[in-house]
Amino acid sequence: MSQGERGSVGSHDRRSKPRIFIPFPIRVHGLNSAGEDFHLEAVLDNLSADGLYMRIMPRVDEGTKLSIEIALDPSSRLTEASVRILAVGTVLRSEEKPGGVCGIAVLFENIRFR
Repeated sequence: MSQGERGSVGSHDRRSKPRIFIPFPIRVHGLNSAGEDFHLEAVLDNLSADGLYMRIMPRVDEGTKLSIEIALDPSSRLTEASVRILAVGTVLRSEEKPGGVCGIAVLFENIRFR
């Protein structure tokens, strides 16, 4: 089974790009649902060539623009020396999860490697 597929053998993933399910460290900056600026550190649930999925505490509305910094070494923290992706994207889906967590699907608009 490829990393882009989940479920039983024979299941079909509708996503156009394969997903990597590695908890890369991230920094996220944007506006929450109340319109307040936030900065936080978290980890990704999954990453693809055109987007990502993460769970974070502030509620974020669909259509919100986020700046996301992704460390490409899951065992390290984000530093100026880390190899990382700098991305700007739009929230496509925002789902309330148990415990006040918000599941966020982001579509990348701009990506740079640093």
